[in-house]
Amino acid sequence: MQTMAKPIELSPTRYKVEYVHSALDEAWPVVGPMLQQALDRGGDDIPLAEVRDSIADRKAALWVVIGDNGEIVAAQVMHLPDNRDAVMVWLMGGRDFLEWQPIMQPLLQRYARQHGRGYVECNARPGIGRALRKHGWRTSHELVRLRADE
Repeated sequence: MQTMAKPIELSPTRYKVEYVHSALDEAWPVVGPMLQQALDRGGDDIPLAEVRDSIADRKAALWVVIGDNGEIVAAQVMHLPDNRDAVMVWLMGGRDFLEWQPIMQPLLQRYARQHGRGYVECNARPGIGRALRKHGWRTSHELVRLRADE
């Protein structure tokens, strides 16, 4: 990607993380399907267009994980909820999570501090939750859902 921002931090592995805003149109054909898959797997009823609009309007932040070959392998959308002492990992999509998550974690913590927040939160599927707990994340709530139309 030519118009991406400078890398936030290089990984000791083969990944780097970049914040995307000005290059959203360029990145969207790759990250859009990743995020749609995350929405589908998570059972969320949020339209992908709403996610994109939130990023474009700077109500959410899009970070991409790029492999050493320049390929975007994952995307993560951050949200700053009102009246909370946390930043929220809104969506994660892509592959190789176990490889890039350890380099993303300090960036998430720094992002939270920069926005005056004391925590990073993520509503995650059970497998992702187990992986995160190995890196110091703690379960604080259990999210239980029931469809209203059933």
